[in-house]
Amino acid sequence: MNECATLREMGPATKSKTVEAVLWLLRKSVEQALPVILPTVLLWGIGALGAARVWAHQKSVPLWVFIVVLVPASFGVVTLVTRVRMRRRLAFHVTADPVRSYCCDAKWGDTPAAQVLLQATIANSSKYDLLLLYAYLKGTKPLMHFEQPVQVPPHKAIQERVMFFCTRPKGTIAPSYEPTVIFVDAGGRKHRQRVTMMGLPGPAPASAPATKEIASQRSS
Repeated sequence: MNECATLREMGPATKSKTVEAVLWLLRKSVEQALPVILPTVLLWGIGALGAARVWAHQKSVPLWVFIVVLVPASFGVVTLVTRVRMRRRLAFHVTADPVRSYCCDAKWGDTPAAQVLLQATIANSSKYDLLLLYAYLKGTKPLMHFEQPVQVPPHKAIQERVMFFCTRPKGTIAPSYEPTVIFVDAGGRKHRQRVTMMGLPGPAPASAPATKEIASQRSS
């Protein structure tokens, strides 16, 4: 009897949770789709109105041609606007401690390289999570990923110490070095940041790995 009563009590609760889940899913679907559907409908309406007015004055081109051309054109415009908005939403900023951040000459096997260590505050003012995988200096090529991916929650700023190797940049590494660091996230987006750090023309400090072999030993 007690078990039957418990099941009867659980029935309405389960139904209410199911309804809440369905409503939540619908709300999220509308929130995601509305920014795309609404501009598309507006473009179609404006385009159809313009096409009808042109066709009313000059009937040499059939009306259906305007409508057929309008559909892919409006879709392309909406897609472009959506991508631009996505790029703008991913507001990303890095502020490095110039005293505890440095760039120095190093070796990656037999390849001349640069080792960069950043003690930085990484801010993400967008509403999306950011997962940073690797970084490199502008004009160089990356040689490794971060030992651990750096996750930055939305509307948050974190303190992080990251180290990476890249091919050696052209020119001299000045004592007060201000290169452009390119961070790459899991979606393949590149975030360019101007960062101030110390420039060490010699090899890396003894406390940090300076070669590919040492880096591989640490990871293993």
